[in-house]
Amino acid sequence: GGANVESALIFAALIQDESGNIYAAGSATNSDGASVWKWDGNSWSQLGGNVTTANAFRSIMQDESGNIYAAGT
Repeated sequence: GGANVESALIFAALIQDESGNIYAAGSATNSDGASVWKWDGNSWSQLGGNVTTANAFRSIMQDESGNIYAAGT
């Protein structure tokens, strides 16, 4: 269920939070920039929108407060 992430993103980095959610960062296959997606065990949801000033996210991390950060080119 959820968004069609399979055709929307090439994953470059993954992390898992303490609740078991998976966060995936990478590049949009439609050349609309970089994006981050969350898998909650049932469905995918995009965090924010595509970042058109970046080509691809290459890394992802979570801080002590649970904020997600992605970096790339």
